[in-house]
Amino acid sequence: MKFCASHDIPTHGMKHELCVRIEQFLKTGTVPKKKPSNKPAFSFQRTGPLTLSTPVDETYRCNEETREFFKSIIGSHFHFTAHLQAYIKANRDRGLTYSNLAEEWQAEFERRKDKNYKAPIMKTWEYNQFTRDFLDDKQNKGKSIKDAATAWKKIRTNKGPRTYKEYKKKFIP
Repeated sequence: MKFCASHDIPTHGMKHELCVRIEQFLKTGTVPKKKPSNKPAFSFQRTGPLTLSTPVDETYRCNEETREFFKSIIGSHFHFTAHLQAYIKANRDRGLTYSNLAEEWQAEFERRKDKNYKAPIMKTWEYNQFTRDFLDDKQNKGKSIKDAATAWKKIRTNKGPRTYKEYKKKFIP
């Protein structure tokens, strides 16, 4: 965000959106044009306490108040997830409520209990994807996440793809 701000690149949005803007700036030297917004220029503020019927609108925030609300509904094991963020983004215009979010979070929690289920990893979470691929490789059977982190340190400064596949090409004979 500091890089974006110092180059007059819009700083709003999710990490992968910022990465796309930065990549465009570095490749072309141009700053992506800001899209016109239908939203007023003031900050939205929700009134009243969160409830299951509270709409998920521009006042939704992943903050301590929201975390505590979901913990009171779901339990202390609640945590914000990339899946929930993607679900909100894909369905925000469909009249979501906090009840819908709690149901979707619970459904994802149940899916994760299946040992064969692999939660999607966002493109910008290279380390997470690298670690998953490293530990899934049969050649690394018995190795730990610490071993994956050591391998990641070798590839993370790589110019070009920072993937496990690229790591194997460069560092494994």
